[in-house]
Amino acid sequence: AAIVVDSFPPNQRGRAMATYAGISLLFLAAGPLIGGALVQYASWEWCFWLNVPVACGAVALTIALRLNVPRGAPRTTDGWSAIALVGGIPLLIVGLQDIGLRGWNDGDAWLPATCGVALVTFFCLRQVRLSQPLIDLRLLADRGLFGDALVLFFLQAINVGQAIYGSMYLQTVLGFTPLQAGIASLPLLAPVLIVVHFAGRLYDRRGPRPPLLVGLCFVCAGTIVQTIGVHLLNYPIMATGMTLLGIGCGMAMSPANADALGRVSPQQRGEASGIVQTMRQMGSTLGIAAMVMVMHRATQEQDLSPRAYTLGFSLHIALAITALLCAWRFVSPRADHVNCADGAHHGPSVRT
Repeated sequence: AAIVVDSFPPNQRGRAMATYAGISLLFLAAGPLIGGALVQYASWEWCFWLNVPVACGAVALTIALRLNVPRGAPRTTDGWSAIALVGGIPLLIVGLQDIGLRGWNDGDAWLPATCGVALVTFFCLRQVRLSQPLIDLRLLADRGLFGDALVLFFLQAINVGQAIYGSMYLQTVLGFTPLQAGIASLPLLAPVLIVVHFAGRLYDRRGPRPPLLVGLCFVCAGTIVQTIGVHLLNYPIMATGMTLLGIGCGMAMSPANADALGRVSPQQRGEASGIVQTMRQMGSTLGIAAMVMVMHRATQEQDLSPRAYTLGFSLHIALAITALLCAWRFVSPRADHVNCADGAHHGPSVRT
C-alpha cells in the first residue's frame, strides 16, 4: 500500500488505491468459488498448495520491479517487543476460540487468552516508551489514521467471517455443494469491481469522509438484510444483503487505505502501512474467533444450528455499526495529505 501511494500524486491516490483494494477484494470474494471447485473436484489440500505459485509470483515481481521508495532512518530491532507480539496475538486468538468451544466456566480455556492480553498490553506499553519502537504506535495519535485503521479492522472481520461462515452455512444448512456455495458468493463480488473505482474518484474529489460514510451505511444495511436471510433460510434475501455489503466494502476500503497513508510523511508510510495492514489481519483472525464464541456459546451447542448462524451474523451488524461510528467520529472531511514526491505539505500538517 505504501508503494502504491508513493507512486502517485495526492489527486490520483484515490483511483490508485481503488485498483489496489479492488484486486484484494476480488480475490477475497473469489476464494470461496475457487476453493469450492477444488474441494468438489480435487481435494481440500489443494487449497493450500494453491498459495505456493501465488507466493512465488509475488517474490519474482518484487525482485523484478526494483522499486525505489523512500527509506526511513535505520534503527535497531527490539527483541522483547517481537516476542510479545508474535506470542501474544496467537495466544489471544486461540484463547477466544477455546472459550467459545469449551465454555465461559472452563478455567483452562481462559489461560491462553489471559496470557495473550498480557503480552499484547506489554507490547503496546513498551512501544510508547521506546525511542526506537518495533512498531511506532504513536502514529495512531493522528485521529484520522486511527479511525481508518479501526474501520479496516471491522470491515475485514466482516468480510472474512462472511467468506468462511457464509460458505459453511450454504453447505450445512441450505444443502449447497462446495461449488454451488462458491458460485452463491458471487453477489458479494460483482458490485465491488464497479464501485471501488467510483469510490476512488469520489475520494480524489471530496476526500475520505463521503465515500467512507456512504459505504459503511451500505455495509450496515447489507449485514442486516443478510442476517434476515440467514434466519429465514432464504438465499435470495441473503444474496441481496451480500450485494449491499459488496457495494459498501467497495466504497469504504480503498478510501480508508488511501487516507491513512496520506496522513504521514513519505518516510513513515511503510510503517503506517504496516500498522494498517496488521489491523486488517487482526480483524480477520479476531473476527473468526469472535464468531466461534458467539455461535457456540450463545446456543450451548457444538454442532452449529441455523439459530447459531443467525447469532453469528448478527455480530456482523454490531461490527458494521461500530465501524460507521468510528468513521463519523475520527475521520475528517478531507485528508491532510503530504506530497509523496518532494515532502511538501498540501494543507495543514498531520493533525493529532
